Amino acid sequence: KGLYALVDGGYHTWRCLMCPVKSAQQMDVKYWSKRLESVRKDVECTFGSLKRRFRMLRLPIEFATAHCLDVMFKMCCMLHNMLLEFDGLADIGQDEADWTSADLEADERRVISQRSFDEFERSQRRMHAEEEGNSNNFVRTSLMDELVYNEVTVSVESSHYELRDVLVEHFRIQRAKRLVLWARTAPACRRARQERDECAEE
Repeated sequence: KGLYALVDGGYHTWRCLMCPVKSAQQMDVKYWSKRLESVRKDVECTFGSLKRRFRMLRLPIEFATAHCLDVMFKMCCMLHNMLLEFDGLADIGQDEADWTSADLEADERRVISQRSFDEFERSQRRMHAEEEGNSNNFVRTSLMDELVYNEVTVSVESSHYELRDVLVEHFRIQRAKRLVLWARTAPACRRARQERDECAEE
């Protein structure tokens, strides 16, 4: 139905799983990938908040069955959501004041600096591979054999790339129109809402 999950590069290439492109050559794909990484990191931060809030998630799991683990995690999420509602943070992201225009220039600097670093890293790896190949052919061959032996089969859906191209094009248009938004932090959301309410009262 058009839904997809944001994942890292360790998942299958399915239509319902979208991951950033690590070695993208086109700048539009790089910008889109950077955005995906940022959003996915926000989700990972939520898991970090859960671990800080509930001690049982930081310690070795004592439950033996998958059912008990499932119930434990769901209960932690429910309590977490109840506490967010108590703190007045449950509806963050649903108000217009919770969003701010993205700093596209800063994004561009980050993407360009990352591209320079990736090119430097690739040149270093190439140089080391050439040195190893010239000095010790046996080591290089054994490494290649090991990679072939440990080859992993990855399931690929062609519709994955079709959807990704559509998402990249959509994000390119949004950037061109300067309509890309970033979510504010919780304290910034509170301040923005207070300022808006004060202006409305005046």
